[in-house]
This record gives sequence, structure tokens and C-alpha cells, in this order.
Amino acid sequence: MMHNLAIAQSLFDLMIDEAYTANADRVTAVYIHLGMMSDIEPESVRHFFDVLSQNSIAAGAWLCFERTTPQARCLDCGTMTGLPTVRAAGEPWIVIRAERRCTCCGGTHFALERGDEFILDRIEIERVL
Repeated sequence: MMHNLAIAQSLFDLMIDEAYTANADRVTAVYIHLGMMSDIEPESVRHFFDVLSQNSIAAGAWLCFERTTPQARCLDCGTMTGLPTVRAAGEPWIVIRAERRCTCCGGTHFALERGDEFILDRIEIERVL
């Protein structure tokens, strides 16, 4: 859970830099791409972000986590494919189903290309004229 504090701090710092560069008076929303296979806990990041943003131009900003699905590249033929996943009831992790085969060549060797990311996509700001 403590790594979520460091993540929230980095997110806050990056967002503040971008907001000041844009001459923002207030940040109203922060949009984040979060891979389904990431071990980052959105609620924990949201809590730490709220604490960090108190008394700043981002106080009360809405954090929107847009979940991204896992994508992999077949190591045999290079085809990109979605990975079917399973989440056990009540468990925070996702498991890739072992029987996955490439739809193009039937290969079973994949490299994860997308699905574990944490990306600041955009921020919404207000300016007072």
C-alpha cells in the first residue's frame, strides 16, 4: 500500500507541473489510464492524492481511472491480441488464462505490450480571466 503513496506523490507533482505550465487557477479532474494487470490500487491512490492536494489548486479534483485491458504480442508471428483474463471473486489480481493461443499462428508465447500501465492521460483545468 505504501507504494501507492509514492505513486500518488509522483502523479500529484506531474499534474501540478502541467497545471502551472497551462496557467491554471484550478484543476478539476485528472484522467489516468490504469492497466488491469497493474498492482496499483485506485482507491488508495485516490486517498493519498486527496491528502496531498489539500490547500493546492487541485483540492477537490476528481480522479478518473480508465482501466485498460491486457494486450500482448505473439512472439512467434508478431500479431497483437487481447488476453482473456479471470478475476477471482473478491481478489484484487487478474490471471491470464493459460490456454491462450495466437489467433494467427497458434503460438503460445506472448510478450505483454499493454495492461500494466499507469499513465496520466490528461487534466481538466479552470482559468480565471
